[in-house]
Amino acid sequence: MTDIKQTLATAFTDEPPLAMDKSAIRRAGKRRIATRYASIGTAVLVAAVVVAVPTMVNLGGGGGGPDVGLASAPESHTVIPRTSDAVSDTKPLDPGLSDERAVQLTGILRDSGAIPAMQTHSPVGAEFGPWEFEAWGAFYTATAEVFDARGSASVSLRLVARPYEGCEEITFQSANRTCEVRTTADGREYKVELGPDVPGNLIRVTLKLPDGRKLEVSAQGIEDRSKGPYNTSPAVGGPQPMTEAELVKLATVPGLTF
Repeated sequence: MTDIKQTLATAFTDEPPLAMDKSAIRRAGKRRIATRYASIGTAVLVAAVVVAVPTMVNLGGGGGGPDVGLASAPESHTVIPRTSDAVSDTKPLDPGLSDERAVQLTGILRDSGAIPAMQTHSPVGAEFGPWEFEAWGAFYTATAEVFDARGSASVSLRLVARPYEGCEEITFQSANRTCEVRTTADGREYKVELGPDVPGNLIRVTLKLPDGRKLEVSAQGIEDRSKGPYNTSPAVGGPQPMTEAELVKLATVPGLTF
């Protein structure tokens, strides 16, 4: 079954996967912290022979939608049981990264008004809710699956502890990749990369942070998973409901920094 890791496999080069097995202790600790700030994200444990369909919530934000943190209906997401009882080692956080900061970033994003006004749920197997940041290694990451009449997409935000580079840096493999460097109204540099020949018609916006590091926001079209899991991969040139403007809005949210 295709999951978020497979969907974004073509998107990232020389970087760790977005979804990782966590130790039970650290996962429980993060969840206790997160519940202070968000009312959604309750995990549902399913049996190996049953896959629960995620409960969908409309996390408005774009165009002045409702505050996600105040959603009236709690969001439930599927947790896929591991086939082994062994728990993998947790990669130590780089200096300056913390679970507490990940919770702060989640609040900043959800209060920003930049989240697109689309139906949203967590990727299959995710331990965190949609648009909820987690700290791992040298990264803060947040993911969501969004869908509306335009189609469905997986979206990823990542604060990357490596120097920003312009279009000379290739962040994904694509024979037809295009890249354009732009500047926000307040003088911040960012670049927009398009991969029309990448499955799901990949779009990536990378912002240069004040300290020289970077924030990446990527969207990739997927098959609609709103009615349950699917088992096909995104098609090359397939539907991409997210627009460049929507991704730029996410990437340039004030306060999304290390």
